Amino acid sequence: MTEKDIRQDIDRLIGNETDRLEALIRRIERLLYDESVAILDEFDYIVVNNTPTIANNPKNMRLATVKAGSRLKGKYEAVKRNIIQKVYDIAKKVIRSLILLKTAQGTPLSEAQQKSAEEIVFLRYGFNARTGKLIKGGYLEAITDIQPVITQTAGDMIKAIQSGEGVINFKRRFAQQFMSGVQQGYLTRYFNRWTNDIFQQVDAVTQLQLATELGQNYGIYAGTIKDNTRCFCKERINHIYTKEEMVSWNNLSWKGKIKGGNVLIDRGGYNCRHTINWVSDEIAEKIIENQQLNTYELC
Repeated sequence: MTEKDIRQDIDRLIGNETDRLEALIRRIERLLYDESVAILDEFDYIVVNNTPTIANNPKNMRLATVKAGSRLKGKYEAVKRNIIQKVYDIAKKVIRSLILLKTAQGTPLSEAQQKSAEEIVFLRYGFNARTGKLIKGGYLEAITDIQPVITQTAGDMIKAIQSGEGVINFKRRFAQQFMSGVQQGYLTRYFNRWTNDIFQQVDAVTQLQLATELGQNYGIYAGTIKDNTRCFCKERINHIYTKEEMVSWNNLSWKGKIKGGNVLIDRGGYNCRHTINWVSDEIAEKIIENQQLNTYELC
């Protein structure tokens, strides 16, 4: 396969699997919503002005403050492994594909370099590369902890109990807030902090690590321009830069920049679909013969 073919396959893989991961999150969201409704159905109700109303009593408060948390967490933990396995499997495919890309570029990595890069990338995301298991307290374990969603759900129930809200009204409002529809639901909104670009991040982290293994210090800011492309990216697309020049971008400010991030990984910022294509000194020298180094377009 050519370099172009491999890059297109990686981009296609990332796009398709990001969609599948988001669909998986929506299915889990539905599972937790159904469990929440089952808990609501166990509440005691009283009739006020001919309207079934949630009773403000100890049983209901226990259901909201204790039972809801333990049952929702139990349901989630039973399916959480599906999210973890999905991220691990696709991350491994992206890493292996990028190693092939380096070979197609004429800069193959030794077996030791491949193992080193893979282990470092997986450790960065909180995986043990040898076992494929989560590292306790690691990045992925932290971002897949849904306690804030459980706390929000319990809080909604507690407010309904204390205000004596009508049953039908609360269930309707709760469904609109919890489930994705016109707007994103609780779980989808919570996970969208990272699901939109988790695999794109793996791509960037791996490319940077492979470049480090190979001692590459030049990169092409690669990708295409669309209507919503940031000026930051438009100014740089298809231009070649030194690593030192790219690192200096961390000192700039622009709309969409990830605060405290690393431009070598985050590129243009949230949901950026561009890549830094690291190249050898030899390839860089050939490019520089026809294109000035460290230049920008006007935007």
